[in-house]
Amino acid sequence: MRIVSLSVAAVLAASTFATITHAETTVRPVAMAEEGHKHAESEKQKLGRQKVGDYTVSVIMVGDIHDDKEVEFDVKLIDAKTDPKTLRIWIGVEDGKGSEKAVLTKKTTTFVGTAKVPTPVPEKSKVWVEIETDSGVVKGSFAMEDNHKH
Repeated sequence: MRIVSLSVAAVLAASTFATITHAETTVRPVAMAEEGHKHAESEKQKLGRQKVGDYTVSVIMVGDIHDDKEVEFDVKLIDAKTDPKTLRIWIGVEDGKGSEKAVLTKKTTTFVGTAKVPTPVPEKSKVWVEIETDSGVVKGSFAMEDNHKH
């Protein structure tokens, strides 16, 4: 028996989404990498697990941080009783100024999406997760490192 593992990115390859602009922040769900696209294990960064509102959030980032590039995210809401109305992610500063907020898409056990790296990358940038529920909006940040080898 052969077991084949496909990246979540491949599942979204055919997706098409619109761009929504709000104030100074652009929210855009985006399509993921092409089918069969794979990343080296070294490119995955486990950014950690922490409480954001009523959720325990785990974030994995796939890719390097470079101006005007995109990186993929795999976000899990640990032991969530209900799904949020919307789950967003961005790279940058807390208020999202200069960044594009990507809306993550729910898959079987995780939420996935791609966020654009702002140009220039603000100093002390973090990965921000914003969770919208009927009760309101909460957000939390995750530290990241640039593992790109020059």
